[in-house]
Amino acid sequence: MKNNLKKMELNNIVDKYLKINRDFLYLSKSATFKKISEFLENDIKVICDITDRDGKIGIQIVGIESIYFILKDKNKVKLYDRFLYNIIYNNKRGEYSLQIQDEYYEKIEAKND
Repeated sequence: MKNNLKKMELNNIVDKYLKINRDFLYLSKSATFKKISEFLENDIKVICDITDRDGKIGIQIVGIESIYFILKDKNKVKLYDRFLYNIIYNNKRGEYSLQIQDEYYEKIEAKND
């Protein structure tokens, strides 16, 4: 009996932890596409909070076409290999937000002559 109570308490703690930690950080372009594809297949709402030259931000992602995310307003957003992305869960709204984490720079070794 005591053992079952401990297991139940442990399961409750793990469930709370998983509900709190729903963020996906430092994702590559391919990992971001894969995770958002999973969300869309499961009807989970994802908002694109990536700003481009037209200033589009805060629009829902409704699909994926080749290398683009299709937004609710029919515009397309392209992800790039040189950036890392975050998918952050908004507890108040019950939805995810796609954001740019940082630009990624690959070090190139210089030859010493």
